Amino acid sequence: MFWVPHSAAPGSQRQDNSDLVRPELVGDLLHKGLDGIVCGEPAGLRLSMAVRSMIRKSASLSRNLTEMVAETRSRTQYAEYLQHCAHATLWDYVRARLAPEIPPVDHNLEPGEPQELPGYIIGNKLGQGMFGSVYKLTEGPGVGNRVQVVKVVSTEAITEIRDLMYLNRMIRVMQMLSDEETRHPNIIRLHQTYHSPTHIIFRLEYGGPENLYRRLHHRQALQPEKQRPLSIDRVVKIASQCVEAVWHMHAVVQVCHRDIKPENIIVNETPETITIKLADFDLSVIIQDDSKMCQSPCGTVPFAAPEVLRDGPAFDPCPADIWSLGVVLAEVFCGVRVVELAIKDAEPEVRPEGENTTFTECIQTFFQMPAAVANMLEKSCRPELRSLLPTCSAMLTGMLVVDPTQRIGGRRRPLRGGAGLRASGPGARRARGAAGARRSAAARPAARSCGGRPGSGRHTVRPYTATPRRWRGARWGGIQAIC
Repeated sequence: MFWVPHSAAPGSQRQDNSDLVRPELVGDLLHKGLDGIVCGEPAGLRLSMAVRSMIRKSASLSRNLTEMVAETRSRTQYAEYLQHCAHATLWDYVRARLAPEIPPVDHNLEPGEPQELPGYIIGNKLGQGMFGSVYKLTEGPGVGNRVQVVKVVSTEAITEIRDLMYLNRMIRVMQMLSDEETRHPNIIRLHQTYHSPTHIIFRLEYGGPENLYRRLHHRQALQPEKQRPLSIDRVVKIASQCVEAVWHMHAVVQVCHRDIKPENIIVNETPETITIKLADFDLSVIIQDDSKMCQSPCGTVPFAAPEVLRDGPAFDPCPADIWSLGVVLAEVFCGVRVVELAIKDAEPEVRPEGENTTFTECIQTFFQMPAAVANMLEKSCRPELRSLLPTCSAMLTGMLVVDPTQRIGGRRRPLRGGAGLRASGPGARRARGAAGARRSAAARPAARSCGGRPGSGRHTVRPYTATPRRWRGARWGGIQAIC
């Protein structure tokens, strides 16, 4: 469609039509499909040639546009083909070779966000994590009423071999922690892993309706009607269960969590008791070799140890977990964000005026101050827990040491027995039994780690034949004085 001027007959009175060519009128016509405007007032042959030229030019532009669209469509299809090939290579070939713990695709599962699993119905969304969403899971009609949860991870977010290997390592760690011989009542169990065309789905044990951060936040709510106090007995149970879960990971299963924080500790509270379960092993690593070191920074400030966040050499993940556990226990005894508030109060000393100091450097400077932990606890410990102050102060002072080699659980300061109570519970009893078996088998060569058959879901954990440098026996020295 073209806009062609209408010429006036000779001798007729000419009118000024410039007011008809208004920008809003031209814009409206172009929006409705106007292809061009013949300028001026050509007549006769000039008008015919102008219109014909405009038609040829529009046809040429249309042809070029059609070719560009076809080329773009072809390139898009080729890119989708390459993406499909890369996805198939990653999730079929590479998965089978480098990530055997991830099951093959089950085409009986519908693509997209799952609505149900065989024998189970997926319910409400419980939370959103860095790597996936968590939903409530109930057994189907006629099966039972046991409640579990599913964690759903999209495969579209996993595009590199490194990410696939991280996912494989996470599944292997959870299988090790869920094995009948090494499972612990304070660690979330993995029941089964599914692989739909678009998602990896983990069916997990249900730990409780809230995490520790939310429970501690309710304890110190400003409105009295929303406050949910924690008795000293329940605080001791929370602390002892956290300690025993981390001890079990390090000493029995030989795994480091690397992201211990209240948000990753699930709480189940009843009128009779309170139980916690450690969850979210996305960043965990296996430490069956005593020389295992990590290089990539990970975790959450201030729960991540100073050596994890600063640029420098590789760090030992075991003492880093001890730091994280120490900050968690500090929030249990004092309240959420106690470290941030203590650093803010000491800001003139940890962040001199005029200096550009990062928060990580402030943490390091604060905990290097004399009696920093004791002063923080003395000032912030909750009134109902002050009877625990002498014990927890000594314990946290040993855990929140900036130098990892001097931290309780470090290589130069192994935990020694005799200073406190024994770790209790099934995990500790199994570990003590395993320690006796190791002593009786000391003359035999050490067994190596065995990954098991791909897809079998079982792993043989290497016996700890040498005396552990990080955890000695089943006693926790000062850390267990409150247990």
